Amino acid sequence: MSLEGKIHELWAADATLNGLLPVERVFTGRIPRDAALPCARIDWPAGSSAERTTDSLIRSEQVRISIWAASLTAGKPIQRALEEALANRDFPIGDDRALDVQHTESFALQSDDPQDTTWQFVYQFQVTVTRARVETASSSSSSSSSGSSSSSG
Repeated sequence: MSLEGKIHELWAADATLNGLLPVERVFTGRIPRDAALPCARIDWPAGSSAERTTDSLIRSEQVRISIWAASLTAGKPIQRALEEALANRDFPIGDDRALDVQHTESFALQSDDPQDTTWQFVYQFQVTVTRARVETASSSSSSSSSGSSSSSG
């Protein structure tokens, strides 16, 4: 499962968030022109970074969720519910595990067009994901054979 798939799953499972903005109106990538408000988009504003330890691969990803609502009043409860549903969580993602979801930035802005009353709420998270390091058969056998070659004497 992908991170965006897991976000969709968590969104659908949260009754408050899904009640305010149904997961069917949460898109990855482009939002259809005919999408009803409120709606949301998940995207990645920056690349990910990764580091290896002896036990795992740790990857850090920025995830941005943008919400469009008809008014400031309609969007603020969605933004609060989103933070409650995702921030400071840890959860499995297939073979990976999200260790931490930190809220890093949020803001709201209205269109510059006076005829357009739509508000955009932007919520950004830093997600730390880990994957256990898998030892291959060749590295396992070479480490066991090198460990058995020492003798006491």
